[in-house]
Order: sequence, then C-alpha cells, then structure tokens
Amino acid sequence: MFLVLAYTGIRRGEPVSLTWQDIDFKAHMIKIHKTYYNPNNNTKNYQLIVPKTKSPR
Repeated sequence: MFLVLAYTGIRRGEPVSLTWQDIDFKAHMIKIHKTYYNPNNNTKNYQLIVPKTKSPR
C-alpha cells in the first residue's frame, strides 16, 4: 500500500476503499471511485464517499 501511495499520488483514504474490480492489471490502471472518510476516528462509524477530484488526472 505504501508503494501505491508513493508512486500514484492518491490520497491515503483512497487505497483503503479499493476493491479488486478497481484494479486493471492488463491496462496498468487503478480506478478511484470512492474514498474512506472517518472524521471522528471511530472504526465502526465511517463512510465511503466520492473523492474530491471528480475527473481523472
């Protein structure tokens, strides 16, 4: 996960919410559709929300 963060520039809540359907190994692409949001630091009360940037970079 640290390598993904370092080499892609995605935010730290985005790789946590990834599923296998978001990763395309043949095209070497990761699709970011959601991000982990937890403002109160409560592991049982979190949300998966749309990322800040709506268009791909």
